[in-house]
Amino acid sequence: MSTPVHNVPSLVPIGRLTKAHGIRGELTLVLEAESPDLISGELILRPDGQGRERRLVVERTRVHHGALLVSFKGVTTRNDAELLCRHVVYVPKDRLPALDEDEVYLSDLPGLRVFVVNADAAGLPEAAETQAAEAAGEKEIGRIAFVDVPAGQELWTIVTPDGKEILFPAVDEFVISIDLEENRAVIAPPPGLLDLYLSESGS
Repeated sequence: MSTPVHNVPSLVPIGRLTKAHGIRGELTLVLEAESPDLISGELILRPDGQGRERRLVVERTRVHHGALLVSFKGVTTRNDAELLCRHVVYVPKDRLPALDEDEVYLSDLPGLRVFVVNADAAGLPEAAETQAAEAAGEKEIGRIAFVDVPAGQELWTIVTPDGKEILFPAVDEFVISIDLEENRAVIAPPPGLLDLYLSESGS
């Protein structure tokens, strides 16, 4: 049904196979990329985004009741399809469309240090501040651990130095800047958002 992949460089996740559809091997694909054109040719899959990688070739796609369905060559039964549920779908980074000057790939965000502007006004508890260098009222609160796009909304999981998790909606009005060369992102969350996750009462 598939063959192992070895030494595949620069893979970027573009979606997740969530469930089997029907009896002929179709699967529902939750797409996290903006371009559905990427769902063609050879794709690379990992179970839950981990473990051994495999190649599968897309045979056809269609939309059914608003859901994107995909069929792979060699996946012809429901049992075959169910073995692929919860697999994350990847493409090589060089297949992605070119970015505008102010854009970044979601796969480049994990690991970035996150700074908050006017952290006191945003409700950041003093205990959550780090000793990193501060600039122009910015305070470091942690690093981006994971990026998801549930229902089309970009959501960052930021982990603080003491292990707390912040779920941050990365909408344009809350993201001030992203600098990959400096490995940093600057955000301006709405008042009370950080306090919800970082206050002593929420620990």
